[in-house]
Amino acid sequence: MRRDLLLCATTILAACSATDPGALPSIARGARPGPPESAVPPADPANAPDPLSPRPPPPNDAGRVPEADAAIAPTDAATRDTGAAMAMAFVGVSSTPAAIVGVVDATLPAGSAGGDFVVAVLYTNVATTTVSAPSGWIALEDLPHTAQNFHGWWFQKTVAAAEAATQSFTLSASVLASMALIAYRGARAAQAIDASVYAVSNGNPFVAPSVSPTRPNTRLVTLFINDSGSGASWTAPSGMTKHADTGLVAIFDALVPAPGVTGTRSATCTVPGGGVVATIAVAPAP
Repeated sequence: MRRDLLLCATTILAACSATDPGALPSIARGARPGPPESAVPPADPANAPDPLSPRPPPPNDAGRVPEADAAIAPTDAATRDTGAAMAMAFVGVSSTPAAIVGVVDATLPAGSAGGDFVVAVLYTNVATTTVSAPSGWIALEDLPHTAQNFHGWWFQKTVAAAEAATQSFTLSASVLASMALIAYRGARAAQAIDASVYAVSNGNPFVAPSVSPTRPNTRLVTLFINDSGSGASWTAPSGMTKHADTGLVAIFDALVPAPGVTGTRSATCTVPGGGVVATIAVAPAP
């Protein structure tokens, strides 16, 4: 009986193999059979991803640029770093009228704040006068005019936080003195003065020497002294703006958009006399 059953089973298997050879798939040893082909739907070629297309970034916080893409993310034109220097802002000016004093109490220009850059011009009517400047002021140059017996100085300062408004310059004697200050915001911190020249200039017009700024958008500042200017008034050089005028001292400025030679600048005064002048190019922060 067993023999007959085995013979019957062998016959059936042989018949199935003959009619459908794929009906008895082989399974590798130790492998697990997967689902039948009918359980896995065929891929739609139209929806297949393009292997050359970049993969989209993973989900992210709203508005946040993935770190990997931050370096190439587009930026607003106003904040893009182009390497160009930005224009400075004029803050203000102050002046001390002519008076016989032993101490010149100058006032920082209204609106001055910590970090602002200030340039000052000081006149005395005695060539041998010396001056002691307040803390934080740096003497740029002084020119004693012995022939006319007067003295001119130029100073610079970066305003400190909570700076006192009154800045007292002590003179070696009581003499006729006058002073003016001009302040800017946004000057280069490390070296605000990009170029400067100081010279004697007698007569009318008074001629400020040429300088050659090396950076764009500098402020060209001319600071004049006229020993005979008490009670007089000044006319600005062409293309410049008058900011201070005590008769004895005057300050003018102009924006210089590009580096290069500025050329001389000539100012006139209603009373001619002996004079000294400074031309200073103040550079903006990078």
